[in-house]
Amino acid sequence: MVKRWRGIGGVLAAGLVVGGVAGGKAAPPRVPYATVFTPGTAAEQPFLVKNEGTQVAEGTRRADVGQFWAYSFPVVPGETCLLRLTLPEGVDAPLPGVTVTGADGKPLNASVGKGIGKTVDIAWTVPETSPFGERNTVLLSAKTGIVAIKQVRFLEQQADVNGDGLPDQIARWMTAGLAGSPRPYVYAAPARPYTTTQSGSPLDPTFDLQTDTVLVYNADADIIAGWKTRG
Repeated sequence: MVKRWRGIGGVLAAGLVVGGVAGGKAAPPRVPYATVFTPGTAAEQPFLVKNEGTQVAEGTRRADVGQFWAYSFPVVPGETCLLRLTLPEGVDAPLPGVTVTGADGKPLNASVGKGIGKTVDIAWTVPETSPFGERNTVLLSAKTGIVAIKQVRFLEQQADVNGDGLPDQIARWMTAGLAGSPRPYVYAAPARPYTTTQSGSPLDPTFDLQTDTVLVYNADADIIAGWKTRG
């Protein structure tokens, strides 16, 4: 089932881009790095699970009317997914036909609309009952006109019901087998981020690391004392 929604790209993208929250509150779960690939490259192959007649030329996958292809992505139960398709410059093609299916092959509700610039955004939520690591499949088809795609970008936002910054799925793993319904305590993000690095070498005044802290992995008392002089 697909709902057409113009402008969903800006709304969902804004919801997916999250960061720290000031005032001592926990931050929402960080968004994993996007999965990005160009059609026809080796990077596309792990995700391309079906191709019916489409062709790739100069980094663009093209489907004529009646042709289709499908991508499959591993997902986490309850997370929100955004698949952003970038169109070639100068192409004003109709929206592709889209069918998103879960691990059981049943269709999922998805929203399809024009995104930012020359993009098409497809958004859906993974069912809570979906097995962890199973794949959702996105079938793309040319129904009313030629569809051409030059880049694919897949983003995920894991569920965090209580907003403590720890994804619900991670919390389940951490408390599996424990009695009751415990929830791990999540330390709030500091108002100012801190940086740290590590070194096993003596302090060298000419090498200024510019970090808040240094972890010294060396048992030599003189080396440790040297680093302590930095405060």
